[in-house]
Amino acid sequence: MSKRLIILGAFRFPSGDAAAARVLGTGKLLREMGYTIEFAGWGEHPSNTQEHVFQGFKYCALGEFRNGPLKPHRRLLRFLMEGQGTMEWLRDKDLSDVEAIIAYHGSSAFILRLARFCRQRGIRFMFDCTEWYDPRALPGGGWGLPAIDSEIRMRFVYPYVGRGIVISYYLENYYNKSGCNVARLPPLIDLQDEKWGGARAAVPPSSMSPLRIAYAGFPGKKDLLLNALRGLPKLKTLGIDVVLEIYGPTQSEFLSSINAEPVDDLLEGVIFHGRKRQVEIPALVASAHFSLLVRPDKRSSHAGFPTKLVESWAIGVPVIANITGDMGRYVVDGVNGVVLKDASTSAFVEAIKKIGALNLADYLMMRRNVQELAEKEFDFRNFIRSSAIAKLLENN
Repeated sequence: MSKRLIILGAFRFPSGDAAAARVLGTGKLLREMGYTIEFAGWGEHPSNTQEHVFQGFKYCALGEFRNGPLKPHRRLLRFLMEGQGTMEWLRDKDLSDVEAIIAYHGSSAFILRLARFCRQRGIRFMFDCTEWYDPRALPGGGWGLPAIDSEIRMRFVYPYVGRGIVISYYLENYYNKSGCNVARLPPLIDLQDEKWGGARAAVPPSSMSPLRIAYAGFPGKKDLLLNALRGLPKLKTLGIDVVLEIYGPTQSEFLSSINAEPVDDLLEGVIFHGRKRQVEIPALVASAHFSLLVRPDKRSSHAGFPTKLVESWAIGVPVIANITGDMGRYVVDGVNGVVLKDASTSAFVEAIKKIGALNLADYLMMRRNVQELAEKEFDFRNFIRSSAIAKLLENN
């Protein structure tokens, strides 16, 4: 039996986005289980050669993602033809020893074309599902083509495929009830990767003031970062010194993205560091007391599992977060994080006041606890003997 697998789809391998981190962790697990893994992501590669190697994995950058704005009719055509370059790439390859292909997201039409392609060649096909998008957050809103396609893919196409990897208990339960053979894999990390080494060895804060809180990424509509910003003036009047450090958007990009209200008076305690390379983020965030994650209580938050949460734990930085989805299975208030009662500004203020009562020794214990949590629950090595993933790969 062949042990060659191809993981392809909507990610910028090797380190261009959170999706790349997701498939890399999955790839390391499968490689340790005896499979030869090859990646084909949809990002661009700066060199002119097509095949590259990263941490022992062969990969190609297929350039499927759109670069720059398009006119509406061109955007529609590109959406309908999504994955065409990937299909051509597959047709040109020798796939005689490929046992399975795993597709990370993609449109319904692409998934169906790929499923048919695999069936014709006797290749096992499965999906990797990490999100159930909020339709209102997609281009065109709830009645736009991306939202309609997403619902079709989640409700009909994936059950038709019948086999896949999912990131959360929510998705596992949903697809089990749909008759699918699925294995749940949370975001997996490799704590022996040099990406984490320096950050895990970083000197922790030596005092609790000023309280430094880090946020990494572009908040968009899924993170309610503005609610935390609204709490900063209140905390200042209470004499609590808080610095919120944002890695990703510049100040102008952030203000443009929220487009909600005048926020000049909210930015006094905020530092915008702008874009940083993915490999730089852990060492930068490691110097903060906490990272921050505030998400709405809706289906998209329960179906997903934030990669930034696991990455914060990996470097020993506890989180301030409201509980959505699987987070409640891991976050214990005051032990390895601080739980917000909801996503409101008042909840954020109350949480920071509670942190203000922590002494340094209790906080340092919290940092040790989150490192142990990452080692036990999210290092890929702990899933090597997973019966669910083994059955997914071995059963017909």
